[in-house]
Amino acid sequence: MYAKIVVPLDGSELAEASLPYALELANRLNASILLLRIAELNNLVSDTTDHELEVINRAESYLQGVKENINNPATKYFLPNERVETVVGYGEAVHEIAEIAPFEKGDLIVMTTHGRTGVARMVVGSVAFRVLQHSTLPVLIYKPAKPNEKLDIPSGNPINSIVITLDGTTEGETIIEPAIALAKNIGVPITLLGVVQPFIPIEYGEFASGVNMEPDRETEERRVHAIEYLSNVQTRLATQGFTVNSLVRVGNSADEILGYIQETGPAILAMATHARGKLGQILVGSVADEVMRSTHLPILMVKRGIPTKKAQSYVGEPANKVGANTTNF
Repeated sequence: MYAKIVVPLDGSELAEASLPYALELANRLNASILLLRIAELNNLVSDTTDHELEVINRAESYLQGVKENINNPATKYFLPNERVETVVGYGEAVHEIAEIAPFEKGDLIVMTTHGRTGVARMVVGSVAFRVLQHSTLPVLIYKPAKPNEKLDIPSGNPINSIVITLDGTTEGETIIEPAIALAKNIGVPITLLGVVQPFIPIEYGEFASGVNMEPDRETEERRVHAIEYLSNVQTRLATQGFTVNSLVRVGNSADEILGYIQETGPAILAMATHARGKLGQILVGSVADEVMRSTHLPILMVKRGIPTKKAQSYVGEPANKVGANTTNF
């Protein structure tokens, strides 16, 4: 599934921080790398043909320099010339990346993100997350702990595990195929993680007439349904030869996911997300977005509902039975 990894670059240290990780993945997957840069004109500059050519030529020269460094056998993450491609696009970065990557037969986009919060996030947004909103490909997003930090998979130390978050819905299962394809190719175990929201009754009036007053019992029923669902998925994956564990936690979805990855230290978190637009993020929020902004762990994301090669459900019972009691990411 992962024959070509697309790495968008804009000349910044932040974007280049994704290269060591992408190159190590390419070596482990025996995949090729596509270095992609989008040439954008300054709005204050007149859009002349000569200026367009100048911008494109600079972008091509930059990518050629990166490629030559990768092709150098003395570098740590060496890839031969025939496994490194360069493409320069022209236009608005987010849409061009989302369109060019599949057109060039890419299978995975690897990007870094600032992971901004507050006003900066509302005004600027995350290019990586916006690419995810428009992309039909999985996007592996990584937020460096420091501005010039380059994420590295230590040589000889294989990736520990991939944690797949599931919410019991068919749309949430969109992440399964991309995640297990990665796990299969690099030979790592899988952990299925579900988070159940505690039941909190809405009280009407002083005596809460007609309201279920057994929240603990309701929460436990939700937890049992989630365990049954994940067990179903676990069994299906195990029959395909995967080593799979599963667990369910109760609480706030983002907090529980972050808590688990901090406790266990997996190498990759995988999740499907609504990838809402800016207004949706401000009004509703996104568990995936919150997790992405709060961790430096690489996160493999797909937009919920994007078709996968296997259009099957992993649920042995109606998927929404569990999904109704959990949070959609």
